[in-house]
Parts: sequence; structure tokens; C-alpha cells
Amino acid sequence: MKKEVGLYLVIGLLAVGTFLAVYYLNLGITGFAVFQEDFTGGEHSSTLYNGTSLVLNSSANTTSGTYKSKVYDAGSSVQWNNLTFVGSQDLTFEVAICSSSNCSGASFSSVNLNNINLTGQYFQYKVFFDTNGTNATL
Repeated sequence: MKKEVGLYLVIGLLAVGTFLAVYYLNLGITGFAVFQEDFTGGEHSSTLYNGTSLVLNSSANTTSGTYKSKVYDAGSSVQWNNLTFVGSQDLTFEVAICSSSNCSGASFSSVNLNNINLTGQYFQYKVFFDTNGTNATL
């Protein structure tokens, strides 16, 4: 019984000490979030979601199109570091950090997806399809 109480006391002191160190030394707690896009909440231009992938709309008889994602809300201002996707490597992405929840008037810019390095509460991306005769999917 004494060992158990002593162990709980040590664990409790470590937890309190860690919290105080983070708080007083302003270390900040970092993390990451994973968003899985279902491609139904954004804006399509000559693209469509076929149930498994975002693809060009073949019935539109076009080789290019865009998809603008829904707006992601981090809940507070955070640093957006990278955007990872599964699909064709021949897609072009642009991102925007917005000051409002609807991202109206957002200014999109090209970035390195592995080093976005933008800070803000709201985030949105745009992907450009230009297949040049190949199948592009996201």
C-alpha cells in the first residue's frame, strides 16, 4: 500500500511540475491536426467527387479544373505548417489564411506544401487540375 501511494505521489508531482514548467517558461504545446477532406463541402469547377477521389468531370469534356476546399477553423490563431495529400503528383496547390470564417476575399498563393509556414485561424486550399491527357486524382 505504501509503494502505491508513493508512486501516485511521484506521478502527480511530475505532472504538476511539467505543467508549471510549460506555463512559466512559455514553452507552448505544439501538435498537429489531421483533416480528411470529403470534397463535398468545397467549390467545384469542372471537377467532381466520384465517391473515392476528386477527379475531373469527364462529362464536361475538359482537361483542367479546380477545387476550392471548405474553410478549416483551428479555433484560434495557429501556425499551418504543411499539407499532405494522396493522389497524382501533377497537381498544383495554393493556400490562403483568412481572417473570417467564410474566407471571402481570400488571397491564395503558391507555397511549398511541406513548409507552408503561415499563421492564422482559418485555412483554405485550392487545387488545380491540368491533366495534359493523363488521369489526375486527389
